[in-house]
Order: sequence, then structure tokens, then C-alpha cells
Amino acid sequence: MRDTARAALEWAVHAASLARLGRRTNRQRPLILAYHNIIPDDSPASGERSLHLPLSAFEAQLDHLQAHAEVVPLSAVTEPWKPGGRLRVALTFDDAYRGAVVLGLPELARRGLPATVFVVPGCLGSRAFWWDQLAGPAGELSPAVRQHALTDCRGSNDEVLAWASQARLPVADVPSMLRTATEPELVASLRLGSFTAGCHTWSHPNLTMLDEAAQSVELTRAVEWLERNCRDQAIRWLAYPYGEHTGAVEAAAARAGLRHALAVAGGFVAPHATAFTLPRLTIPARLSRRGFELRVAGLISR
Repeated sequence: MRDTARAALEWAVHAASLARLGRRTNRQRPLILAYHNIIPDDSPASGERSLHLPLSAFEAQLDHLQAHAEVVPLSAVTEPWKPGGRLRVALTFDDAYRGAVVLGLPELARRGLPATVFVVPGCLGSRAFWWDQLAGPAGELSPAVRQHALTDCRGSNDEVLAWASQARLPVADVPSMLRTATEPELVASLRLGSFTAGCHTWSHPNLTMLDEAAQSVELTRAVEWLERNCRDQAIRWLAYPYGEHTGAVEAAAARAGLRHALAVAGGFVAPHATAFTLPRLTIPARLSRRGFELRVAGLISR
């Protein structure tokens, strides 16, 4: 038992040293973290588990970032690195889940940290997403269901749920914290701190499966809603739904007046990254504390 404890301590010290080295090595390249939802610690297991991070785990991650990095507004990741500065990290949330809006943003406001929420205006109002409703008992989607939903159903919430009904798939109800925020909740929470709202399309389809006209409607309608309802906090950044994009989708985003676009995969933002292919590092809910520290340091990517 004593040898096991010593080995664990040695590993922790070694990992901490590696993380420190990784942060120093990568500090000239900013890192954009992608979150989805924040939930109370006592929430019952529900939905696609990897998307719903308990509040205490989120707080621990913020503690680490405040100790070892500079949390910056999303716009700052395109600015040159200042010699002697720390690793720059920007925080983003996709989908405007209620938990992220009413738990995550207030916690960030309490700490004075900025963040960006990528909003799906057509899905606001305590709506559930298909991936949470179709996740099995283990909290995961089967590859076949995911593939059919993203291609044959074009990622459309209504089309996926209609197909699921016809296929007699179990469709679960989900608690309120796993549903979308209401418009008043979103607007009120954005006003609590240094927060911005970006475009996540109007209804969260797979843009790569839409024609040019449909892409335009999804993007321009969302941009117009953001600038009308979020005003000074609206930014012309896009997060691609499901991380799916092509050159045609990137061109459609530019025509809609968007200036930058983010995926949901990747790592540090390299100097040669183009404005419409900026990477993010997704933070899954089941990630350990040590795993988070090593990811942020650039030592592991999965």
C-alpha cells in the first residue's frame, strides 16, 4: 500500500512538471476550450453524458486556469502573443444549455472571467436536443444513430426525432438543466459579466448537408437575431454545428457577414490557422482533473 501511494505521488509530481513545461512550450499559441453544459453535482444521469459537466468539476478547472493561464475574451486569440505572457485560454459554450447559462456564466462572472456562448436562437425556450433524448442508458449515442442523424436527417432536430419515432427508438425526456435556456435567461446572464454571444446557426443543422440557399437562411437569420437581441454583446463568430464544415460552408459563413469560425476539435491555434478553420479543444464531462491539466498543457489531445 505504501509503495502504491509513493508511486502515485511520484506520478503526480512528474505530471505537474510536464504540465508546467507544456504550458511554457505552447504559451505563444492560444487555446480555445469548448464546453457544452454545466449541471448541479446532484443531477441524475441523463442525456449524452460527455456534454454535461458537474459544477464542482467546472470550478476546479477554473481554479487551475486562473492559477496557470490567462483567461481572455475570444477576440483576443487572434491578437499577437506578448513576450513574457502566460498561456492564453478562451472559454466557449455551445448550444446555450440552461445549465451553462444559469450556473456556468454566473460562476464565471463571480470570478471576473470572460466567455462566449454560441446560441441556436430557434432552439431557445427549454427545448431538448435530439442527441440527449436518444442517448442510451450509458449516456452515449450509437455510431449508427449518430451517422443517420447527421446525414440522412441532416442534423435537424425535428427530422431526427421524426425518424426516431418512425423507427420506434426510445426517446427520453430530459431535466430542465439539460434543455436550452429561455431568451430572458440568456440575455440576463450575458449581462452579468464580460460575455459575448456568437452564431451557432438558427436551428443547429449539419450545414454540409444543406444547399446554398438553406445555409444562407440558417446563418443570416441567426446573425440578425443575435444583433437584435444581444446587441453590443453579439460577435460575428460562428461555431459550426457538430464541427462539420467544408469550403462551401466556410464561403457561406463569409457571405453571411461572419468573420471567424470554430470547429469542435483540434488544439492550440497555430499561426497559420485561417479565420474560418480555427480549432478548439473540447472538454468532455468525464475528463479527470489530471487529464484536464495535461490537455490544457498540450500534452494529450484525447
